[in-house]
Amino acid sequence: MEVTAAACWPRSARPEDLLWTVASVNLLTHPIAYLFASPLGFWPTEAGVVVSEAFLYRGVAGMGWKASGVLALATNGCTLVLSFLL
Repeated sequence: MEVTAAACWPRSARPEDLLWTVASVNLLTHPIAYLFASPLGFWPTEAGVVVSEAFLYRGVAGMGWKASGVLALATNGCTLVLSFLL
């Protein structure tokens, strides 16, 4: 789901390999989040995922802090909304 949200990111503002980066970051953070969701609770875990993914987008894709933060919020926000709808 997050890759689909990242595909909506403007082409002019995204690195060439952004879709692969989003998929890789999600594959890294999802299992870790799954382990911490029960002891920490949903919202603290989700906040940690957003912050972690923003750092990873910044480091791996070379995006600025604002862009990586907005991307992390947008991709996780889409997943969050769909999880409550489905």
